[in-house]
Amino acid sequence: QGDLDMVVGALRHPAPTELITQRELIAPPLAVIGRAGHPLLSESDITLEKLTTYPWVIPRQGTPTRQFFDQLFTSSIAENQLSLVETTSHILTREVLLGSDRLTLVSRHQLEHELKEGVLTVIPYALGDMRRSIGYMVRRDWEATASQQKFIEILNRAAEDYPDL
Repeated sequence: QGDLDMVVGALRHPAPTELITQRELIAPPLAVIGRAGHPLLSESDITLEKLTTYPWVIPRQGTPTRQFFDQLFTSSIAENQLSLVETTSHILTREVLLGSDRLTLVSRHQLEHELKEGVLTVIPYALGDMRRSIGYMVRRDWEATASQQKFIEILNRAAEDYPDL
């Protein structure tokens, strides 16, 4: 509708409408995250079936990461085998993970501080090439002002320096 010039965040695939152009800046890999000392860390071979025995805290329906989660657990979700808490709050996700054996599927950079502090950890389960596209969206016919173009250049430079966690 033209109320916003640009949206920076998780990209949608496909784009919400053909009138939107998306530019990916980074695509950090997703990981299964749990609390330090999580019981799965003592397992030698973590399978999808083992992951389904734990409750999860996940993003709400319609978000890109939730789409990955739903693809991963299609049969378990269909059979209502998973105990799910849905939230878009990173603070709530962190607190639920810290206080329980729940797991989450998230880009590691979203919980980078907690991972560095050692209170949360990556659960060693291979997700293949599941990545969350982060970038910006603009209207296809949008023309940036000089300051907006400078902002885009700053975003692009920051993305070039982004470590692939």
